[in-house]
Amino acid sequence: MILAIKDTMACYYNKPEEKEELLLMFKSNEYEVFSDEDIKKAQIYANVKTIKGFKTNIMNSYQILKELKNEGKQAIEFITTKEKRQTVVLNDIYFLCTRSYLNFNKKLGKFEMCEYRGYAFEIVEFFTNKILEYALETKTSFSKATYQYFNEFYKSFGCYPWRTMYAADFYFEETELPFGEDNICFEYIGDSITEQVSEPKFNFSINNPEHNIKLKEYEINKIKDPILYFNFKERTIINVIENNFVK
Repeated sequence: MILAIKDTMACYYNKPEEKEELLLMFKSNEYEVFSDEDIKKAQIYANVKTIKGFKTNIMNSYQILKELKNEGKQAIEFITTKEKRQTVVLNDIYFLCTRSYLNFNKKLGKFEMCEYRGYAFEIVEFFTNKILEYALETKTSFSKATYQYFNEFYKSFGCYPWRTMYAADFYFEETELPFGEDNICFEYIGDSITEQVSEPKFNFSINNPEHNIKLKEYEINKIKDPILYFNFKERTIINVIENNFVK
């Protein structure tokens, strides 16, 4: 596993305790955790050319999945020993599903209903910036501004601007077979996550979903983040949705 401190450093760690020690050392709350396969992403996030430390592969595939889930990773993909690509939703994903947005008119002191006409794959960044602009214009915290923005969005458009792809549960099943033969059992997995731009809304789905799947621990290789475009990634926005709008 790789711990990346924002614009500071990136270092391998081999168990959660090592990660906690590194976080205490650097005294930073702005960090991300990456799998060993996501070296490039870790380097970009930390703004470094090399990953410090060394890896010993102490953590098995199940422990890595649990660690990524606990760190808030929304989904992961992996390749099995049979070269089959699989995707698992670790935490609920909130996909922006509309081009509609609100623009805060400071002079009038109110929101205006608008429609995004730009490049589809940049819409989440644009939408996030509109909330940030509202926070700055009203001198409100980003968290409070997000809550107010979503409430006003609902009043204006009659719906919230996201759809949820729900997490799939998974658990470890120990066997009496040799090392690596234990099972990881998934509620459901799929080949990949599809994001489609079909006006006026966007659609999201798991391709070829399979339910109640068991894989041997050794069968799971090359765990990494999938590339997604329309999901909210900003942790504050996700927290506001989960703490105020999800029952």
